[in-house]
Amino acid sequence: MAPLRTTLRARLTLLYVSLLSIVLVLYAASTSIFLWQGLLGEMDLSLERDLETVENLIALTPDGSIAVNTGDQEGVLLLEVEKFCICFQQ
Repeated sequence: MAPLRTTLRARLTLLYVSLLSIVLVLYAASTSIFLWQGLLGEMDLSLERDLETVENLIALTPDGSIAVNTGDQEGVLLLEVEKFCICFQQ
């Protein structure tokens, strides 16, 4: 059987399709990485804001319970420490 001979046109087409495929894969990967990093940064900022809000609302009382400030001076809820130990340990 004779070896398969390809034309110059077919080889150039294959080369250009391969180069275009490589460029598209690199573009998709770099875009995905860029968007992933942005998403992680936004999530970190959101978690930090939520943590600061919770830290400002919670205070320990002298008897060992947790006081949650509801916004007015008379409406302070006293909760047992055991209910929140699991949340704060993680």
